[in-house]
Amino acid sequence: MVHRISKIEAAERQLNSAVRLLFSGFDSVAIHTLVGAASIVLCDLAEISGKDGSWENKIAVDSGLTKREFFDLARRAQNFFKHARSDPDGVLEFDAQETEILLFIASLNWGELLTAAKSERKLSIEMSVFQLWFIASWHENWSEKEEAEEVWKVAYQWFPDFSSLNRDQKLAKGLSVLQAELREEAI
Repeated sequence: MVHRISKIEAAERQLNSAVRLLFSGFDSVAIHTLVGAASIVLCDLAEISGKDGSWENKIAVDSGLTKREFFDLARRAQNFFKHARSDPDGVLEFDAQETEILLFIASLNWGELLTAAKSERKLSIEMSVFQLWFIASWHENWSEKEEAEEVWKVAYQWFPDFSSLNRDQKLAKGLSVLQAELREEAI
């Protein structure tokens, strides 16, 4: 069967699948590769849209890195998992939490693209739950700006007491919330 699919639809499906796999505890390398593919497409589309550019560019500017330095750092694991020509015997120390950061940035790009297109579509349940989960999981790394506090309050309503949970417990809670929201949508 032949499927007709746009770049943005492919990226959305990749991200939604990655969220489900992440929360279900599947292989972190496979999830990172899936997120990486979607991330590149969404970054490119955000840059092409011309509105505000991609979140990757915003982060690069805010961090004081050049665009190239940021992308080399952000795509290090992704490129390692895809290529072997220059380092066939290479070994990478990979922190699976890098996937969460890449997924969050990609989901922000997706949201920006929806806004720029004035689309009636909304973030998928998977991306919405993931964003709130990420904010709750990484709260101590957020600035204390007033708008960040408002976002944190919403995330905390969905994911209370996250500071006392380990990563596996947080992932299990993410899966539980996602499954409940998907059941609710099906009704």
